[in-house]
Amino acid sequence: LVDSGSILDVANRQGETPLCIALSRNKRGIALFLMDRGAQLERIELGLSISSLPPWATAFAARRNSCRASCRAMLE
Repeated sequence: LVDSGSILDVANRQGETPLCIALSRNKRGIALFLMDRGAQLERIELGLSISSLPPWATAFAARRNSCRASCRAMLE
C-alpha cells in the first residue's frame, strides 16, 4: 500500500496515525520505514497513545529534513 501512494498520515478514530501506533508499540523498524516514506512526526498528537517522541525518531526526522533542504538548494 505504501508503494502505491497511500496517504501515511491518516489518523484513526482515536486520532492515531500509523507512525504514532508504531512508536507507541516500540516498532522502530516500522516507524523508520514510515518516516522514510514520508510520514510526519508533526502529525502525532502526544498524550494519546504516546507521551513523548523517542530521541532517535526526532534525530531521523531532522536528518531527513536537512537532506531534503540540501537537495532543493542544489537543484535551484
